[in-house]
Amino acid sequence: KTKITLSVMDATGLATLSASDPVYTIIRKPTYGTIKKIIRSSGEKTSAREREIAYFTHEDVKAGVIYFVVNKKLINLNGLEDRFRFLLSASIYQPALGEVKVIIGSRNKKNLPGPNDPESHEGVPVANGETASYYMMILMALS
Repeated sequence: KTKITLSVMDATGLATLSASDPVYTIIRKPTYGTIKKIIRSSGEKTSAREREIAYFTHEDVKAGVIYFVVNKKLINLNGLEDRFRFLLSASIYQPALGEVKVIIGSRNKKNLPGPNDPESHEGVPVANGETASYYMMILMALS
């Protein structure tokens, strides 16, 4: 599993302008994985579970509890591209459509990785994709 961070999905500007917590609603799920949220039990930091979600907030991304999880049967594939689409909405502003592309593994994986090969120890990199362009659409809509 790979954490979705502010470097991939950042609605800080929208949160500031709207004085609210923007919501990401998934409108097209990824094909080869799922979007999950870690839910911690109150009182115990060691007890945590995760569940597939249909929406999450900007604060969830900031808190680091949103993850892309690859289906177990595909975990050894490299260079496979996946994507999911979402609608970003906040209080009084028009919602914006966005897409995140996900690269599973590495595109240029060696056939026989050595023990010091960092590629053999990678997680699932989440590529920025068209996030910047959807964010620009939000700024244009606010002007």
